[in-house]
Order: sequence, then structure tokens, then C-alpha cells
Amino acid sequence: MAKVNRSQDASRRYSLDPLPGDEWEVRRTKQILRAVVRRKNELKMTTEELAKRCAKFLDVEEFKPATLNGLFSGKRKSVSATELEMFSAVLHCSVLDLLYPPGEEIEAPDGSKRPSGAALVANTHVMLPTASGPIWVGGRVASIVELMSAYRNVEHHLVNLIGTYRLGYGESRTREKYFQLGWAL
Repeated sequence: MAKVNRSQDASRRYSLDPLPGDEWEVRRTKQILRAVVRRKNELKMTTEELAKRCAKFLDVEEFKPATLNGLFSGKRKSVSATELEMFSAVLHCSVLDLLYPPGEEIEAPDGSKRPSGAALVANTHVMLPTASGPIWVGGRVASIVELMSAYRNVEHHLVNLIGTYRLGYGESRTREKYFQLGWAL
């Protein structure tokens, strides 16, 4: 009988990558946690630094890095709303960016997959700007927070434009004002 190396056996059972036999909830949790790890790495943050930020967020004396290591090894079957809020706050991103990572496909309980933006709209009824593919900002896929911020910025300028026109400045003065701001009409 062949000896089984326990460390090899454990690595096959736990992973943030989907494993054969994983239920939908587990695969979805792993996808969310991969987004957390990716964001942590984008910020060039160690697990110890993340643990310190988590402790500060939770207002506790200590948050052990081993807790995060267990979470990031794929041992958990779910992530709580509180954990999502904590990771969102300490990683300076939206909860939606963790739930619907830009540029990824999201699996539905029935096994069908959708791009993250389409899944976000379908699951939360949030309307996003339409595009034929991912929206790129600065050479990377834009986050949901960036898209919503850009939308609010455009909305703000449009409200000002309409208000300026209604105040009687006329089309030419309104155009002049917005050209000065760097906006083409």
C-alpha cells in the first residue's frame, strides 16, 4: 500500500481554485476570495498588513494572519456580509468589486455564466453604462466604483450644463463655459 503524503493530500482538498465536487456556493466564495487576494496584491500588501488593517476596522487588539491564511487557502465555504464590508473598507474598494470582479465571468446557481457587469445588473438591478466589452481605464478593466464615479461626474456636468442654458446664457455662452472646463459639446 502506497503512503499518502498528508501535505499533498491537504493541498488537493483546499484551494482557492474550483475543485471537482465543489458546490456552487463554494465556487462562488472562492471567486470572491480570489478577488480579495488580487486586490491585496495590487496594493502590494502582506497578509500581516491586511490583518492589522482588519484588526483596526473591527476595533480589536489582534486579528491573526493565520485566520486570513485559512480563509485564503480555500477552507471556508462562505464569506459573511461583515467580512465583505471589512475587506471592502481595508482594501479601499467596493463590495461590488469583490462580489463581481471586473473582467470575470460570474457563475449562477444553475451553472450558467455571465460577464461580471451583466451578472451585477441581473442580480442587483443596478444599471451600468453599456459597452461591447469590458470598459478599460488606464490600461486595465475599470472597477465598478470607477464607473459609478465617472457616471456621477458626467451627470453633475450635464445638470450644470442644463442649468446654465436655462439661466439664459444661451447656447454659445454655455458652449464657451464648457470648453473652458475641457468639455466638448
